[in-house]
Amino acid sequence: MSLDKKITVTVCIPTYNQAEFLQESIESILAQTYPVDEIVISDDASTDGTEAICREFAKKIPHLRYYRQPKNLGIGGNVEFVMRQATSTYVARVDSDDRILPRYLECMVEGLEKFPEASCAHGDVLQIDEKGAPLTGKTLYRRPGFQAARNALLGSPWGYRVAANVLVFRRSALENMVSLAGFHYGEDYFLFVDLARKGYGNVYVAETLAETRLWSDSKGVRAKRFEQLLYGLIRIFNEQIEPGFREAGWPLEMVKRGRQAHALSHCVIMDSNQATPEEKKKFEKLLFELGDSIRLRILMVMFQLHLGFLIHGYKYLSTVIRKVVKNCLKALRFNPPD
Repeated sequence: MSLDKKITVTVCIPTYNQAEFLQESIESILAQTYPVDEIVISDDASTDGTEAICREFAKKIPHLRYYRQPKNLGIGGNVEFVMRQATSTYVARVDSDDRILPRYLECMVEGLEKFPEASCAHGDVLQIDEKGAPLTGKTLYRRPGFQAARNALLGSPWGYRVAANVLVFRRSALENMVSLAGFHYGEDYFLFVDLARKGYGNVYVAETLAETRLWSDSKGVRAKRFEQLLYGLIRIFNEQIEPGFREAGWPLEMVKRGRQAHALSHCVIMDSNQATPEEKKKFEKLLFELGDSIRLRILMVMFQLHLGFLIHGYKYLSTVIRKVVKNCLKALRFNPPD
C-alpha cells in the first residue's frame, strides 16, 4: 500500500529517570523507514542525566522538542501532556526504555490508513531485559486487522488487549482526549476503553515491530507500586468499563466477572515477603473493592494459613496450560487447516 506523503507522524516520549535507555529509544525512532515529522519528549522532572541527553539531541535534531516539567506529574499526567503537544496526523507513544524496529511506523500508519474507523494501531513485541537481551515474544491471539469499537468494549473487562503499550494513535481521535491525571498505572488501559466508548475501533498488526523492557523486581519495587496498580484498575472499571456497558444497555454480569478475575489474578501479592503487614492490609481492602468473591475470600484465608505455595503451584500449572493452548491457537492463526 502506498502512503500519502502528506501524512505526518509525531513520536511522543514520556520519560522519567531512564537516561541509560533514552538514547537507544531516540535512535530507534531516527532509524524508521517512515519519515518522522516531530519528536516530542516530556521529562517528568528527572533527577538523573535525562535533561543533558535530551538537550544534546535537541541541538542535533531540528524537529525534536524537549519539555522539562517543573514538578513531577506522575505517569498519567506526563503521558497526557506529551501527547497533547503532537500536531501530526498520527501520534506514536514510545516509552523511553522501549525500542521500535525500523518498519514500526510504516506498518502502523498503513494499518490506520486502511481502517479509518480505528483510533489506534498496535502489534506484537519482543520483551528484552534491562541489558537489552531478548527474553520472549508477546503476541495477541486474535485475528490481525480491524476490531470494531463494540468488540473492544465487550472485551475490556478482561484486560488491556494489546501485546504492549507501544501504540500509534489517530490524532483526530485524541482531540477530546480523556484526562489521565492521577494515574500512576493503567492510564493506557483507561484511554483504550475510553476510545472504544467513543466509537473507535483498533487495528492489530500481527508482526513483531517493537522491543519492550521487562524489569526484574530485585528491589521489591513491584510490591511498593501495587497499591497504585489496584487504584488504577478500580478507576478503570468505575469510570470507564461499567459506564460503557450501561450506555450500551448490556448486562453488568460480565463486568462483575471481569473485576473478580482481576482481583484473583493479583491476589498473590498477599504472599509477598517484600510487602509489609500494613501494606498487605491496604492491598486486601483494595482487592475486595476491585472484585469481591467467595474464591477471593478463600484464597485470602489460605494466605493467612501460609498455604500460598499451593496457590502458586496452581497458577504455574494454569500458566503452562494457557501457554500450550495459546501456541496452538497461534499456529492455527498462521497455518489454518485445509
